[in-house]
Amino acid sequence: MKLKTEIRHIPDTDWLAITEQSTGPYQNYIGRAPKALIKGPVLNYDVLGASAPVQINGHTVHRFLVGWRVKETEK
Repeated sequence: MKLKTEIRHIPDTDWLAITEQSTGPYQNYIGRAPKALIKGPVLNYDVLGASAPVQINGHTVHRFLVGWRVKETEK
C-alpha cells in the first residue's frame, strides 16, 4: 500500500518518522516531520511496515518503514 493511502486517517498535527529500506542490509532514515509537511515522491513509496503511535516530547509520532519498488516497465 502506498504511504499517501496509509496516512490519510492521521491528523495533520501528528508527526511521521519515515525510514527507507534499501536493497542492502541497511536502512536510510528519511526524517521526522509533521504530516502536513510531508510532500513529494516519498508519498508514492510502498509501506513495508508501521508501528503503533508513540508520544515523543508531546508529539504523537507514527513510524513507517517504506521502500521504492520498481515497476516491471521501469526495469
